[in-house]
Amino acid sequence: MRHPRLTALAALLPACLVLDAHAAVELMAAELDPVVVTATRQAAPLSALMADVTVIDREQIQRLGQGTITDLLGRQPGIQTSAYGGQGAATSFYVRGANSNQLKVLIDGIAINSIDPSGSPLRLLSLADVDRIEILRGPAATLYGADAIGGVIQIFTRQAQAGFAAQAHAGAGSHGTRKAGVELSGGNAQWRWQLGGSHHYSDGISAQRDGSNRDADDDSYRNNAVNAGLRYLASEDAEYGLSYRQARGLAEYDSGNTPADGDYNNRQAFDNSQWQLHAKHRLSPRWRSTVQFGGADDWQKDWSFNAWAFPPAEVVGAITTRNRELSWQNDIDLGHWGNALLAVEAERQRVSTTSAGYTHEPELENRSLLAGWGGSRGRLQWQLNARADDHQQYGNQSTGALSLGWALGGGWRAHASYGSAFKAPSVDQLYIDNPAWMLTGNPDLAPEKSRNRELGLRWGNSTQQLGVTWYLNRVSNLIDWVSDPVTWAGTYANVSQARMEGVTAQWRGNFGAFSPSLSYDWLDAENLDTGFALGRRARHKASAGLDWQHGPLQLGGEVLAVGRRWDYSNQTGNLAGYALLNLSASYALREDLQLQARLDNALDRDYQSIGGYGTPGRSAYLALRWSLR
Repeated sequence: MRHPRLTALAALLPACLVLDAHAAVELMAAELDPVVVTATRQAAPLSALMADVTVIDREQIQRLGQGTITDLLGRQPGIQTSAYGGQGAATSFYVRGANSNQLKVLIDGIAINSIDPSGSPLRLLSLADVDRIEILRGPAATLYGADAIGGVIQIFTRQAQAGFAAQAHAGAGSHGTRKAGVELSGGNAQWRWQLGGSHHYSDGISAQRDGSNRDADDDSYRNNAVNAGLRYLASEDAEYGLSYRQARGLAEYDSGNTPADGDYNNRQAFDNSQWQLHAKHRLSPRWRSTVQFGGADDWQKDWSFNAWAFPPAEVVGAITTRNRELSWQNDIDLGHWGNALLAVEAERQRVSTTSAGYTHEPELENRSLLAGWGGSRGRLQWQLNARADDHQQYGNQSTGALSLGWALGGGWRAHASYGSAFKAPSVDQLYIDNPAWMLTGNPDLAPEKSRNRELGLRWGNSTQQLGVTWYLNRVSNLIDWVSDPVTWAGTYANVSQARMEGVTAQWRGNFGAFSPSLSYDWLDAENLDTGFALGRRARHKASAGLDWQHGPLQLGGEVLAVGRRWDYSNQTGNLAGYALLNLSASYALREDLQLQARLDNALDRDYQSIGGYGTPGRSAYLALRWSLR
């Protein structure tokens, strides 16, 4: 990591076990008030947070059916998605209106952000070993560094427990979808292990609507994944562990011609992996410390056809992004004065490619120091965070955030916060040198910067949780491609600023056999220099769900409504709004065997998330799940 002092320091100070969450609440309340880590980097119940957070648990993930993480996240409050076709297609995730490259994505604390030319690598994630997903909406650079302007999505994988356990699932559905997987784990009081694998295949749909030639065929998707982990609990105060996961596959896509008449099988192979080593120690009753070293590799290879070249020719190229991160976090109990957080991090990103040239093989390094202080006295609650980043390309960046909360009584709480964040220029924007596309990078780019204001009101008890959050996020120094109107040759530059204002409201209840939920998002996202709305973001989005359980039978229904959006790729300039009805059911055949069924887009609505590109119609899926504990 080229930082020997930091490396030595981290190696000498291992980290502590995170204290188990107190289990003194009934199951119903625990489901509504889960323990969250991402919002403060320290475990805390959802009801105690001054942040806009959603937790997706394992049960919700298992009920996804034949869908992918794109489908799962697109149903969550504060998030909108747009995809160039079906499963595995290039996808953008907009959190509070921010771009995909303004979203930080973590797997067990390790960043997986890459310079993926087809959108976020999040779309290729296998969900087979995922235990839960935490979504933090709003800037979080003071906790997680660059790119967290819109928010943070953190995926937590399963952790092995003592005793042997096995789980398996297999299912099939519309569009030739087939899914199967197995997870094994075991161990004793000291050693814990886990091992798993999964397979996901779909014939898919045609990426482009009304296509001809090869653009009219279905574009398939294949994802094969493996995962493994090992933990050693040396004592009540010490834990060491390692984990590894990998997903490999292939996603087909269409040409992008207008009209859609390509005659070539465009496709993209992918291989992404994440690994992590950690050491945790409780160094004293009030000092817990964690050292973590990990990496994320994202490799993608494209086969496409350039019809505009002379002569037209096949184009084959690959690009690899390698992230490495070393962190040392200390959690300190200050007694009546709350909790403190102190951490140092060192990160490195390296890119190599055979498809587009660079001025050199780029490598970026960043070192950071962060501190946090949170607590409560009487009715007052506070959270203060500050961070300093030292980047080799653009120098020092400092960010800070302050949240204040007030208990109003009767289960009501209000909070206000202000925070700054930034997005680092990508390797692509800094160093690309592609004469074929007349595109060059700009090493003088400045980071994008944001200032976010937020007000929130919450209410809850053992059966209900309600939250309403207003936010206003202003982003300056937006990076975009600027081209010469005559030669079309271009480069990247800091050219504009944006304003994203919105409201997110959520309500969840648990009334015995019935579990209803409601959410609504209002978003006003615009480019302040042009006055135009930011593309593919709806002003209105809402959802309503109801689950019912009686004995071994569980039924669920959900309505998702998305308003009209401006889209530059659509001839009319606007995409119509739509509403989808999704249904699910499960039945416990035995204590260890469950039959699951799902029907997405039950009314077979015709809609688009990007002009000219297809979306699945009515889709059914049936699966069996077996578990042994």
